[in-house]
Amino acid sequence: MIANPNAPLIKVGDLHFDHQNARLAEYGITPATSEQDILKILWEAMDVRELVQSISASGYFPHEPLIVAKEGGKLVVIEGNRRLAAVKVLLSHDLAKKYGWEVPTLPADALNKLVLTCID
Repeated sequence: MIANPNAPLIKVGDLHFDHQNARLAEYGITPATSEQDILKILWEAMDVRELVQSISASGYFPHEPLIVAKEGGKLVVIEGNRRLAAVKVLLSHDLAKKYGWEVPTLPADALNKLVLTCID
């Protein structure tokens, strides 16, 4: 698949997890669940570690855009929450350290390239 050259690039910090994701329903996610708690659930239950390793080794593939919707003034990722979680962890060593997650350290130029392609 060829990447859509018109797909917008969005900063990771501007993207939010989907609190209504059907895959997360069994974990008791509510609108009040914090982004950090959702990230922790994704890491522990949905093998985000594997994606962290893949993205750190090969980079993020822009031909796999996240699907985003505007909800309540926020950009919510309705498809690609695991990929979003992996990139958020790579960008925040403090967070990984807090939870004892082993995450590769990427050079600054690689971290600067972790801007996600999204379709809205």
